[in-house]
Amino acid sequence: MKAQVGDPPRGRLLPALAVALAILFTSNVATVSGDSYDYKSPPPPSPSPPPPYVYKSPPPPSPSPPPPYVYKSPPPPSPSPPPPYKYVSPPPPEKSPPPPYVYKSPPPPSPSPPPPYHYASPPPPKKSPPPPYYYKSPPPPSKSPPPYYYKSPPPPYYDEPVVKVVGQVYCYECYDWKDTVDSHIKKLLEGAIVKVTCMAGSKAYVAYGETKSYGKYSVVVEGFPYSKYGTEACKVELDAAPKGSTCNIPTELNKGAKLEVESKSHEEVVLMAKPLAFAPEKPSEECNKFMPPYYYKSPPPPMKSPPPPYVYKSPPPPSPSPPPPYVYKSPPPPSPSPPPPYVYKSPPPPSPSPPPPYVYKSPPPPIKSPPPPYHYTSPPPPPTYY
Repeated sequence: MKAQVGDPPRGRLLPALAVALAILFTSNVATVSGDSYDYKSPPPPSPSPPPPYVYKSPPPPSPSPPPPYVYKSPPPPSPSPPPPYKYVSPPPPEKSPPPPYVYKSPPPPSPSPPPPYHYASPPPPKKSPPPPYYYKSPPPPSKSPPPYYYKSPPPPYYDEPVVKVVGQVYCYECYDWKDTVDSHIKKLLEGAIVKVTCMAGSKAYVAYGETKSYGKYSVVVEGFPYSKYGTEACKVELDAAPKGSTCNIPTELNKGAKLEVESKSHEEVVLMAKPLAFAPEKPSEECNKFMPPYYYKSPPPPMKSPPPPYVYKSPPPPSPSPPPPYVYKSPPPPSPSPPPPYVYKSPPPPSPSPPPPYVYKSPPPPIKSPPPPYHYTSPPPPPTYY
């Protein structure tokens, strides 16, 4: 293989070339004298590979593309740059280095490999793509519309609040017409009609409502001047029972009861009514199973009352009373006071001594203690039957 190298100056390389030739000659002699290595290339493959691929480029485009761009370099600078730097190699070493290794390439393969593939791009399309689209906005209108200003409507004016009456309707399946307190088994009634009447002087405002689920109703009375006549002018009553129901007779439960204000505002007043109730004409046989709770009354106390508990009274104190205990009072200190330290000595106690204080001792309790107080224990009440 030959390496392409630039031509160096001849005068500079003559001494170096002589030294290299001498080293090469010496190395060849040494190589021949020793065991030389014989390289043998491998045999060619069998069968032989196909012949090399020859690429045929497509025909040139028609019409021909524009000529290539020719670049023209600018004029040289003025003043001219300095000359290039010339390198001078140092003298060879005193002891010559070992001869260079000469590589011998194996013979080229047979047949020769295919030449390198050179790709040629296809010609440009005949029809050029359309130019890019540039959007132009339309011109503004000649006469712009005036801006819109929103004006909110005035707040509503509430002359009178709306009156709404709410409540519940029950059905007493076991209603006792003689004693309404003992009535039991009540359930909420759906589909009953109630009537609400509000009187404004001689004019009556009447509205009807039907009970929904859970027996609740809500009746709105429109136009009634509540601010003038108030809650006392309104009342609610039963009007009709649900269709096909045996619980169809109005009871006196809370009939004519006053309504109470549950909530109040400028727009609405909610009035709460007490529960109303229907009842059947005859209670069913199942009602007999449910008796009112049994109230136990304890028997009267015995005819002969037990003796009252014994209260002990201590005897009166002795007469005359004993003298009070003697309290000793020391005389006042002398005046003027003696010089310090003054030690005061109290006089001796009186003789004879006063009697000791009288201590009262109550007499012993009686030998036979009185009987304990009699406590009456009533028998336990029977269990309540539900």
